[in-house]
Amino acid sequence: MPKPRHSAKSKGQRSWSSNSAAQAAPLPGIAAYDGADNEENDGDRIDVDGGVLEGGGQILRSSMAYAAIRRVPIRVRDIRKNREKPGLRPQHMTGVSLVAGISNSRVAGVRVDSRELTFTPQTSGSSAGTTSTAAPFSQPSTNYTPELFSATETVSRTYACDTGTAGSVALLIQASLPVLLLQPGRTRLTLRGGTDVDHAPPIDYVTKVFQPVVHQKIGLNHASGNENVSFEVGLQRRGLYPRGGGEVVLDVRGVDQGRGWPGFELVDPGEVVKVIGYLWSSPGTPDSVLDEMETAARRVLRKNITFQQSEPAMTEEDGPTDRITFERTSHARDSCVGGIGAGLLLVAHTTTHCLLASSSHYSPSKRDPFSPARAGLRASNAATSLADQIRTGTCVDEYLQDQLIILMALAKGESRMRCGELTLHTQTGIYVAERMLPGVTFTVTEVDGRRGVWDVWCSGSPPI
Repeated sequence: MPKPRHSAKSKGQRSWSSNSAAQAAPLPGIAAYDGADNEENDGDRIDVDGGVLEGGGQILRSSMAYAAIRRVPIRVRDIRKNREKPGLRPQHMTGVSLVAGISNSRVAGVRVDSRELTFTPQTSGSSAGTTSTAAPFSQPSTNYTPELFSATETVSRTYACDTGTAGSVALLIQASLPVLLLQPGRTRLTLRGGTDVDHAPPIDYVTKVFQPVVHQKIGLNHASGNENVSFEVGLQRRGLYPRGGGEVVLDVRGVDQGRGWPGFELVDPGEVVKVIGYLWSSPGTPDSVLDEMETAARRVLRKNITFQQSEPAMTEEDGPTDRITFERTSHARDSCVGGIGAGLLLVAHTTTHCLLASSSHYSPSKRDPFSPARAGLRASNAATSLADQIRTGTCVDEYLQDQLIILMALAKGESRMRCGELTLHTQTGIYVAERMLPGVTFTVTEVDGRRGVWDVWCSGSPPI
């Protein structure tokens, strides 16, 4: 797969690299920074500046993952420097303890508000056959039967951890999954915390978008022929703000680092075939809330999305009816805990198996409890966002673009994805990958004639 050089870009075409010098005016969606090397080696240890670019938890999560995979020590300083409350919060401490546990690493500086920590993987490799608890945790649920492991397979390692808050379970998966994929054997990870909270992908996004895209496009699933490396995420119980308490099971079949996965491409968005809306509500939420969310989202989607017409669709005057469907889950008390509210995930499926998504979350207020109108407005905004993504002609949405960076960096060979303006999280992911993995390079080039649409190229270099 040829990769364009910066010198070969067409007239008017824009490009970006994490190694570029400061720009007088940042490109839209592309933050400029000084391009200086923000790491200094102290012997074998790598110093990571936690205040560059996004300056939040992502630098910590991705740096630890790469350090665990490469078996190199790191020091992260100025942790979450750009946040209103800098330093470690309880949910970040859980993530640190989790990655340390699954990689047999020592950590120092793990305390609330700490702005610096060291993470030192042990040379003996991953921990074997143990149960690690990052916080007090009851026995994992036993009613989950994954498709990944057969009845005859032995789970090599089991881990369980609890944020103790509504800290995002999805972000714990982001931190731990790459490490587990490159550890030989079977691992089961049970996580407790928030499944549907602000500032993080909802768990339905992980199971309905991230997981199927990685299964389909990269082949990390047991049915793809790449039987040695795969994973599956299963939702046991939703956990909402403020108390959390949700439970998710992650099963991973990992391999030796030298075997890994090949480079991949997501560059052809195709045409939209259908949109599925996944609605859920906590116990006691009136049906009128979900009714209004569905009605509002459907109205926007009918008006703004053009569907592939190779097969005739049943239509009404206001648009296609059979291409937009909704699935509802009204939770019982034992399957949704920690708070009250409702949520919606909209997923557009295309002819090339791309998945684009947008989500909304509604929580009633004390002054205006269970307002269908407010819930409908949020659903309408999510539908508008999805329609905008489809019109842009991208293959991945803003959540997926940054989550794929680490899988591109660890792949064997060239990878490419087509996305909209790079988010700050994506830029940060590229920055950390190039500095933590020798030989990994990214190039970001605007697609000819498609302003605001970018191809992200990566020359991967998996550790051996």
